[in-house]
Parts: sequence; structure tokens; C-alpha cells
Amino acid sequence: ALPTRRREHEDTMHSSVIYRNRAARQVLKQRRDMEDRQRQERKRSLGLLMEHVASFRDWQSNRTQARLKLCRDTEKYHIQKEKERERQRKKLEQDRFKALKENNEEEYMKLLEETKSDRVMHLLEQTGEYMKQLGAQVQMQKRLADDSKEGE
Repeated sequence: ALPTRRREHEDTMHSSVIYRNRAARQVLKQRRDMEDRQRQERKRSLGLLMEHVASFRDWQSNRTQARLKLCRDTEKYHIQKEKERERQRKKLEQDRFKALKENNEEEYMKLLEETKSDRVMHLLEQTGEYMKQLGAQVQMQKRLADDSKEGE
């Protein structure tokens, strides 16, 4: 009876070892599967993060390019406006000189007022006053000369 009990005991021991080995293998398999899932999740998360980084860099680059284009366009606009003002100023100046050469005083004064050249207007007013004073003195000298001729 003893050998059968021993055999039963050995069979039980053997089956419990097999069961434990099977359970250990299942635990190991579950652990590996879990580690694989975690690794895949980390890989997926890292991929999403890298995709976001690339997207953000593209957005930032586009934004910088747009800002630079706006600055260049603004600079071009102001340069163009300044050139246009300079062309108009030169044209008015040429028209003024043309009117001055043709002795067209009305046209010259009109063009001068358009240019709003305060300094030139002031000089012209002073010149006009001096001319009036000079004319008055010439007239006075003529009268004195005429009076002295009549008295003789």
C-alpha cells in the first residue's frame, strides 16, 4: 500500500509543480504582455508628442515668415510713399520754376501756397515789403528832384 501512496503523493506533487509552472508561465506571459502594451503606449505617446512638436515648429515658422513678409511689405509701402512724395515735390518745384521763368506771378504764388513752403513765403513777403519801400523812396526822390527843378 505504501508504494501506491507514494506514487499518488508523487503524482500530486508532480501535478502541483506543473500547475505552479503553468501559473508562473501565465504570470510571466501576462507581465510580458503588460510590458509590451506599456512599451507600445509609450511609443505611441512619444510619436504623438513628436508629431505635435513638428506641427508646432511648422506653425511657428509660418508665423515668423508671415511676420517677416508683413514687415517687408510695410517697409516697401513706406518707401514707395516716400518716393511718390519726393516725385510730387520735384514736380511742384519744376512747375514753380517754370512759372517763375515765364513771369507768371499768379501761378507761381498758387504753386508756392500748395507746397506750403513757409520760409519761401516769408522771404517773398519780405521782398514785397522791401520793393514797396524802395518804390516809395524812389517816388519821393523823384518828387524832390521835380520840386527842385521847378524851383529853379
